Amino acid sequence: MEKLYVVDIDVGGSGAAGRAETWAATKDVPSCKVVYGMKITGENRLVLVVNGDVDQLTEAIENTESKGSVRCNPLRTYDGFARSVLGVSDTIAKPEAPRVEGDRLYWLHFQVEYKGMTQDQLFQAWKQEAEAALSLRNKGILALFKVVGQREVYALAKVDNSEEMDDISFQLPIMKVMGDNVRISLKEVTFLP
Repeated sequence: MEKLYVVDIDVGGSGAAGRAETWAATKDVPSCKVVYGMKITGENRLVLVVNGDVDQLTEAIENTESKGSVRCNPLRTYDGFARSVLGVSDTIAKPEAPRVEGDRLYWLHFQVEYKGMTQDQLFQAWKQEAEAALSLRNKGILALFKVVGQREVYALAKVDNSEEMDDISFQLPIMKVMGDNVRISLKEVTFLP
């Protein structure tokens, strides 16, 4: 069974050398595999999606000279959530998908509320969103992760330019149905070498 986490590391004022040291430390933890490793553009922060022992990863980061501050949230696969909670079919919510690769990447954090609607209405809207998002994931355009126990989703999106990302964010099915109940935080990212 996977033990997925999103790990947000603020490297503070240690600059490029601190980022490099922190990134090297994350790769030296055999019990915790980095699924995606990214640097947030214009910030001294790293974001990782990892699978494994996050405590050993955190310890390795804290033992670096940069002593980055670390925040972790447990994740589950989005396809598993879509199948078991939303009732999305196995043909769309496949467990395997192509890896997201590319030069123009965005890290999105969705927080979903449902004021003024029932949970059934929320799940109906979310199912439409999941079917659309998983079809893009199955083409290698998105990687999707659901935060355990919360109405939050992380996505890594590959697009051609920032205008396309902006257009997509307003065309999402969940934004059309309940946009006033969805907050999106978005950062441009680059993969770490």
